[in-house]
Amino acid sequence: MNKHVNLCIPYLKILVDTKVYKVNLYIDAYFWNKVEDVYRNILLTRKVMHQQICKEDTPSLKPEIVNGSDIVLLLRKLYKRLYDKVREYSIEHAYRVGRHRFKNILFIPSPLKNIENIEKNLSEKYMYLFLLDDLFGYKGLLNEVNVLNQEITYYTFKLVEKPPYIYIDTKPDPLYSILYKIDELFRKTVIRIYTMVSSIS
Repeated sequence: MNKHVNLCIPYLKILVDTKVYKVNLYIDAYFWNKVEDVYRNILLTRKVMHQQICKEDTPSLKPEIVNGSDIVLLLRKLYKRLYDKVREYSIEHAYRVGRHRFKNILFIPSPLKNIENIEKNLSEKYMYLFLLDDLFGYKGLLNEVNVLNQEITYYTFKLVEKPPYIYIDTKPDPLYSILYKIDELFRKTVIRIYTMVSSIS
């Protein structure tokens, strides 16, 4: 691995009840809203965290969101917009395109061959619909969603001196890697943070 530094990134852990099921979600509490398109915040939301909890002597970022209910409200609004947008098409088609878009960005082989013929922005929106249903359950965000519990926890990531910068152990983090490729504001923020942290390490 290239030169790297450890960094603690704060996550807002929330327990939500979607009426479909209850699930813990982990939301990046620093990079949230540091993206050019509000839909891209969806890529900062996870169901599973494999990273280690931070040690006290590791440089850390300050959380900039602390209210899980506000985040869920925004995600519900985004989901409803996405759902209305794809209603004129089949949901099955939207999922196929969205799943492919996710794999295509990560360079995972996908059976859909005609992605070049699909308008890029629309396929990205399909990807977000697919990811939200994966997080909250199929159509879970069309129901009332309640936040039952929330807390801030810091997790250890590695910042590497070359793109895509943010790693889990020895591999690039897939969600941060997608954002690094498609979002200039996120990319500039990561580079700025790496420069700052590496200068004091």
